[in-house]
Amino acid sequence: MRAAFLDPQGTWLARFLPYAAPLAVMTVALATSEWLIFCLAAAAFIVVGFVPWRQRRKQQAEIECGPGFVDVKNVSVRSTYILARSITGATTARTSDGVLLTLDLTDRDEPVSIEVEHETDAERIRKALGIGHDGFGTIGFRAAWNATHKAATVARIVMVIGVLVVWSTPGILLIVSVPITFVSFLLAIAFSLGAHVSSKPDIVMTPKGLQLFLEMGASPNIPYAQVTGIDRHKGCVKVRTLKPNAPCIDVPAAGRWRGLSDEAMSILQVQIMSAVNRARGNGPHKTDIGEHMDALRRHGEHPRDWLARLDVAGQMLLQSSGYRGSAFDSADLWTVLEDPDADVELRTAAARVLSHSRDSDARVRIDTALATVRDINMSNRLRIAIHHDLDLASTELDALDGHRNRVRR
Repeated sequence: MRAAFLDPQGTWLARFLPYAAPLAVMTVALATSEWLIFCLAAAAFIVVGFVPWRQRRKQQAEIECGPGFVDVKNVSVRSTYILARSITGATTARTSDGVLLTLDLTDRDEPVSIEVEHETDAERIRKALGIGHDGFGTIGFRAAWNATHKAATVARIVMVIGVLVVWSTPGILLIVSVPITFVSFLLAIAFSLGAHVSSKPDIVMTPKGLQLFLEMGASPNIPYAQVTGIDRHKGCVKVRTLKPNAPCIDVPAAGRWRGLSDEAMSILQVQIMSAVNRARGNGPHKTDIGEHMDALRRHGEHPRDWLARLDVAGQMLLQSSGYRGSAFDSADLWTVLEDPDADVELRTAAARVLSHSRDSDARVRIDTALATVRDINMSNRLRIAIHHDLDLASTELDALDGHRNRVRR
């Protein structure tokens, strides 16, 4: 499918590529003892760090979906492979152009966004990545520089000045300027790496509301229903609320060159206002069928007794269109198994019952559902549930229960 793709920070390749040429020249100059060329290449290496090599506008991409992954193609060095387990947060909004999905990834400081024209395409992506109806986790947007970023900039400036001094100063001053230049070079690299490690978002979308990080510290959680708007004004991102004691909260922000681009700011506004609408009861609502499947719950049974009962349900499912004595059928079971928001116990039960199906596509469909699970505990429970050996499955599930109880203590 076609989609508009925005990845401000980019992959490791996209981040490294601008530094490749000066780094290569530095390596050759060091090997040949060409110190002047080495210093100039080092200065170029540092100067490259001044430029924010971020994607500022969406690019057209080809999207390929599979069990547990989405492959983003044809966007040059920003082509990327997104795994379900690399996602720490996701949210969806409807726009004038279609449906916008914004994802927080473990290897990015800024979220990526995928915009498709149709809801069916968005559903394919959500299903491939195990994203439920309302999303999950947190989405963080970085609007300002932190102290480490600023220190890295100062070190870069000193480094460039030092190179110019070395280049133009003969004699005794070299004894002073060369060490200063070398130390500044090391500090610039150290602070740049530190800025990447310590970079934290300034505006965070959580399941319950907005969390803002201001100069004096983090603000109290702001429920989405109390947010009335968000925009950029005079070096700040302004969040407007219904709170009488804080009708407008200013989040310090860098300019468009270093901070949020116009495209990223637009995405932030759309996603927050979409969350606001959902909090106020607007938009599509999800139908929950879990409450109709209480018969599949464990109800305190020993793992072996529970799994044996589920095996009986699986055999009965083979002989009829539904599960005798209840109001659900195989379609309900598939709905629960493939729902990332469904209760762990119900998903485990549905996987066990459906594993008895003689349909050749059933196992493939079950494996596809397993591939989208990010939580290790849930993944282990689902894999145990579909094991055909009842004794082995019950033993492993019992051990998993014991480990969970020890952790809780």
